Amino acid sequence: MAFIVVYISFSILLSAYLIGNMTALIVKGSRTERFRDKMTDLSRYMNRNKLDADIRSQVKAHLLLHYDISYTKDRVVDDIPVAVRSKVPLFS
Repeated sequence: MAFIVVYISFSILLSAYLIGNMTALIVKGSRTERFRDKMTDLSRYMNRNKLDADIRSQVKAHLLLHYDISYTKDRVVDDIPVAVRSKVPLFS
């Protein structure tokens, strides 16, 4: 019984590790990952230079705004398959 508990625990950990690595490979190089890396670098920079909390929040909000508006209407439509675009009116 102890062997089965150890075996199942090992199997669960191995499965979680493999799924995590596969997910990381899929996400690698995506816009979201680049944004996350930029925010991490920015946080390190602001911590190192001891910037005020108000300035920190304003800079982070500015970067988040640029990330959010980087998907213009045309880019969003380009991400949707052609078959779906022809059947469903996207913008009224």
